[in-house]
Amino acid sequence: MDHVTLSTLERSIRTAQLHLAELLATSVNGRATTPDPRARYLSFQFHLTRDVPTYFMAIAGHRDLAWRRKLRDFLYRFANDEELHHQAVAQDLLALGLTPPPISADVELWHGYFRSVVGERPFVKLGAAAILQTISDGPARRWVRQILQGDSPSESAARPAMLYRSDGPPHGMPILTALRDAALEQRHFHDLVEGAESGTALYLRMVEWALQPDLPSRLRDWTDASPPILMN
Repeated sequence: MDHVTLSTLERSIRTAQLHLAELLATSVNGRATTPDPRARYLSFQFHLTRDVPTYFMAIAGHRDLAWRRKLRDFLYRFANDEELHHQAVAQDLLALGLTPPPISADVELWHGYFRSVVGERPFVKLGAAAILQTISDGPARRWVRQILQGDSPSESAARPAMLYRSDGPPHGMPILTALRDAALEQRHFHDLVEGAESGTALYLRMVEWALQPDLPSRLRDWTDASPPILMN
């Protein structure tokens, strides 16, 4: 096996940001951002972050953290901080006149896979969490902001709560700092990178579902079967 360090994970994060920026630029550049892709983007974010503390609690409870109490304590705190993030996304959807629609197939794939591995290989899920917290930063940030902000004056006036998260420093930096201080072994770093790569692939599928109308992943879609509820 190749020698893997935290720098390897950081390179995976930068690669993920570049892939997201390219995908968003290709999908968005040259046309107005309509409420539909904006609502879809918020929708998958809602279902992706809902119940996220269960993952961090499961990671914190793993035997590999028995002698890494600082990392364990960080994960408990981080779980509490992230617990209500999906509610902020729900408020953004409400501002568009929508309630959260049913979960998409790609988000179900994310949860199905990571729930299957978090018990025995928690650092795989932690690598995906590092991606989830950082992929919208760097070169992708301007394109994510365009999706969330919208182009019309009425859309721009309704500033989404998710934009406040993107205004500050990269949200995933605390995770990387906690990992740097945790005295991890090579197997942990390998799992972190594996999780980051898997998380990137699954996340980009969700973004494609949100922005590109003619994908197989839209065969099971709310447009035909389960439309979002329009608020009066």
